[in-house]
Amino acid sequence: MNQKQQIGKVASSLLEEQDVIFIDSGTTACQIIPFMNEDMHMTVITHSALAFEMLEGKKNVKVILLGGEYREKVKSFFFDVSALHYNFTKSFISTYGLSLENGLTNMDNFEGMVKNHVIHSSKEVIVLADDTKFSRVSYNCFAPIDSMNVVVTNKLPNKRYMNYFNENDILIRVP
Repeated sequence: MNQKQQIGKVASSLLEEQDVIFIDSGTTACQIIPFMNEDMHMTVITHSALAFEMLEGKKNVKVILLGGEYREKVKSFFFDVSALHYNFTKSFISTYGLSLENGLTNMDNFEGMVKNHVIHSSKEVIVLADDTKFSRVSYNCFAPIDSMNVVVTNKLPNKRYMNYFNENDILIRVP
């Protein structure tokens, strides 16, 4: 099992009956889907073509695809973020970088707007990031680091991150 699959498996264990979740467009976020409990009823909202495809045939999952202009490079749909009026029990967010100084960053302004809006509409924000994402920074900051409630990663980060997470009640989950 590769790192993304390990992260997806751990993240899927956070799902609960009747959750309304957002699955981000990143490939790591989509790795939750193969590990979803088939008996659990939930609603999944996504703008990811990959997530939509992977959710096909999940019998107890209501799927809402946020459509619009398809963007092949990131395999997601571009839509008017201001029209997004959902409340999520959990959001599963991918990130290019996670930095104590610069927060959560990515390389696409639209994807950043979607992530930011979803984070503000979520009861629990779960960031999925393999160990290479820690201390990595890109130009587009979509949220401060303290906006997340849980980090799912493949191995524990350094002591500086662990101290920050402990001091700010951010849970960390590893395989």
